[in-house]
Amino acid sequence: MGSEMCIRDRYSMGEYFALQVGKEMIESKTLIIATGVTASKTLKNEDEFLGRGVSYCATCDAHFCKGKDVAVIAYTKEAEEDALFLSEVCSSIKYFPLYDISNEIFDKYGNIQIIKDKPIGFAGNMKAERIICENSSYDAFSTFVVRNNISADKLVPGLKTDGTHIIVDLQMETNIKGLFACGDIAGKPYQYIKSCLLYTSPSPRDLSTS
Repeated sequence: MGSEMCIRDRYSMGEYFALQVGKEMIESKTLIIATGVTASKTLKNEDEFLGRGVSYCATCDAHFCKGKDVAVIAYTKEAEEDALFLSEVCSSIKYFPLYDISNEIFDKYGNIQIIKDKPIGFAGNMKAERIICENSSYDAFSTFVVRNNISADKLVPGLKTDGTHIIVDLQMETNIKGLFACGDIAGKPYQYIKSCLLYTSPSPRDLSTS
């Protein structure tokens, strides 16, 4: 049995691709994206502030936040690793868990505060400066949003998409050399529809006798 590894970020380096898997960086000349269609919605103003106070990669952008007060919006338990990493660089971390979590999990880390107030969006002028939640708002120099999946247009910088799908040619290659996409992320008909059609289509023998 294999083990699941979380790919935290992907980069096109021209002649090869670099994947950040946990704390390890893996290089490959070819990359195939088969993530399926992501249905999760972004928070209000998240897309507008991406790269301006909103980030998806703590290990990539933590050095910009040295000594600052930051936040982590955690859709999954894996975000706890990001919070611990940031705690070594940043002054304080506001941790917004959107899953069941023990209140004592960060007790031995003096600069991580768990806030159980559901985020709904961001506010600010030139950059995201505040996290707007259901009950209050919270200041943060930068906010790291950690999800299991992100939308197609944010998977790899420069990747051409059409809505929630990646644009591919007949060879399933994207506009980036060496980068391919297959399955539902490459557009309709979706895989479950293909399977249904395959199951219900008559055999050649059936057609010959009809």
